[in-house]
This record gives sequence, structure tokens and C-alpha cells, in this order.
Amino acid sequence: MPQVSKYQLSKQVEEEVKSVFAETLSLLSTREDIFAFFDDFLTPTERIMLSKRITIAMMLKKGYNYEIIKDILKVSQATIASVNLKLKYTGKGYHQVLDRI
Repeated sequence: MPQVSKYQLSKQVEEEVKSVFAETLSLLSTREDIFAFFDDFLTPTERIMLSKRITIAMMLKKGYNYEIIKDILKVSQATIASVNLKLKYTGKGYHQVLDRI
């Protein structure tokens, strides 16, 4: 499971770090570039975890129920519920991406 340092960054540094990350992602223009970057940047567990989350969101948006998602993706109901809460209440980013897929 990914861990974050217990030492918090200042808000300014945190915003700069997020900005660098967003800029890095914006530079990836092909599928091959994206896969190469994520192969280097993320662990296999992180890659599958993030892939499953977007797939959960897509399936929820298409109307699949929890049991089907759980059986297909081998995820817990808690994970599905977490994604579902984001979609319902704060999921602007999810919706922007899902509307483009």
C-alpha cells in the first residue's frame, strides 16, 4: 500500500509538487509514452489500483451494480463505495475523464 511521509509539506511546496506532476502528465501525448512513464513511475500494485478505480467509475456510470463490479474486478464493496461517493459528491475530475472516454 502506498504511504505518504508523516512530515507534511508547506502548502506552497505541495502546490508546486502537484503543479510539476500535472505538467508532467500533460506532456504525455501517446499511449506508448503514457505506458512507459507509468511503468517507470508506479509500482505494479499502484498501476492496477489506479486502473481498477477508473474502471469502477466507468462501470458505475454505466449502471453496473456493486456485485457485478466486485466479481469482475475483484475489489471490495468498500472500494466501490469510495469511488461511488467521489462520483456523486466531488467527482468533477472523474466525470471530465469519463465523459471523454
